[in-house]
Amino acid sequence: MKLNESKRPFLTAGILLLILGIFLSLFFYAREPVEVTEGVEDSAYEKGIVTQILTDSTSVDEKAQNAYRGEQKILVEMTTGTSKGKTFMADNAVGIHTDYTPVKVGQRVVLHISTYSDGSTMLTVYGPDRVAVIALILGLFILVTVLVGGKTGAQSILGLVLTVLVLLW
Repeated sequence: MKLNESKRPFLTAGILLLILGIFLSLFFYAREPVEVTEGVEDSAYEKGIVTQILTDSTSVDEKAQNAYRGEQKILVEMTTGTSKGKTFMADNAVGIHTDYTPVKVGQRVVLHISTYSDGSTMLTVYGPDRVAVIALILGLFILVTVLVGGKTGAQSILGLVLTVLVLLW
């Protein structure tokens, strides 16, 4: 089906308005206030490496394939933030709301740090640090796009990067 040349600008404008509407709705949805746990004054995410597992009550979950349930108390050496290089004790809840896998010594993790109004802090494992895997996948995507598309593929990647930068800015 060939599109009439006089209708093409209207179709393009309609698609752009639809995309703009989706992005604006996501933007305002992300700006909605978040309910804060009582007593928590500050919340932050930092990265660390598991240095020791103190207790491990995880076991295989019979209801889910290749899944675990339970808790771990671990020691984590911080690799980012103001506490970089220091070691802290953290909790790792394993189950339906997490990755279903216990952490191992040497594993890189993202930690959720809650600071309470009395000055105490609590560290919990938010999840594994996936930055290296994501960077590898992104690099492979760019490589394949440029190898298959040549100059056009490289221009497409550049256009995508510029679009994301404009949206974030």
